[in-house]
Amino acid sequence: MKKIISLLVLVLLTSCSNFGSHLAEYSLTGDADSVTVNYCDESGDNIVESVTLPWSQKVLVQDGDSVRLQADNKGNGTMYATIYWIQETRTLTYRTTHDDKYIRIQGRIK
Repeated sequence: MKKIISLLVLVLLTSCSNFGSHLAEYSLTGDADSVTVNYCDESGDNIVESVTLPWSQKVLVQDGDSVRLQADNKGNGTMYATIYWIQETRTLTYRTTHDDKYIRIQGRIK
């Protein structure tokens, strides 16, 4: 009986350890040929990279954390940017037209 109770407590503690954690995915698609991205990583640090499309990056975020994706199209083409909150039903999406050269989308995990 003690083994069953101990196992039950361990399962409950393990399932609560990720409470408030969400997997977010930054995504850029399109045919833009020279893109610089700027985003927040898991520790909140600002990351800047030159990338080719399609591009995506997954980060683990906590309730209250900010998510931000900026994309600067230095060349020609169109970009489509999305931040997905995986394990949630909320999706924040922003799309540009061919004439736009800059995208900034941001949100806060609640």
